[in-house]
Amino acid sequence: MGGATAALLAARYPDLPRAVILEDAAWDDTSGMRRIGEADAYRAWLASYVEYLEWLRTLPHEERLVAALAQLPPGTPGVWPEEEYVPWVEAQAQLDLDLVRGGTTLWSTMGLEPPLAVLAPSITCPMLLISGAPTRAISDGIAAEHTNVRHVHVEDAGHLVHLDQLDRFLAVVRDFL
Repeated sequence: MGGATAALLAARYPDLPRAVILEDAAWDDTSGMRRIGEADAYRAWLASYVEYLEWLRTLPHEERLVAALAQLPPGTPGVWPEEEYVPWVEAQAQLDLDLVRGGTTLWSTMGLEPPLAVLAPSITCPMLLISGAPTRAISDGIAAEHTNVRHVHVEDAGHLVHLDQLDRFLAVVRDFL
């Protein structure tokens, strides 16, 4: 929810950011996400994830890198570039386990009220929306309604645009900056 967080910050504190870049942000109503923390399947997954993190901490660096391959997000194309994968693995080993255990509480309070699409007029700085397939239509609509918003859809990209199409992603960001 990094894009949603950045957009919410820009809407609430319009004098703070000079510009905002959002990668496949969740513009729709996200209040339905609250039910995730209440689901038995999520609670079971969270317990197994905490066990995994506890185990990961016990491994030497090289073994962590191999073990974490099983935890790559669904739909991840191939193997991540080393400069992203290695820090991601090490970050998992350093996560605050009490914070992770609070995941059910986090999801039960998740949901932006109002949805970010309603907050868009409050974002006054230049804004770049980079969309993959999931948010193309709503990003088109946001850009059409606001003169400070530029939208670029990246073909053949899903939610993690920078992983799916890194060269195109970087070209779009460089052009915006």
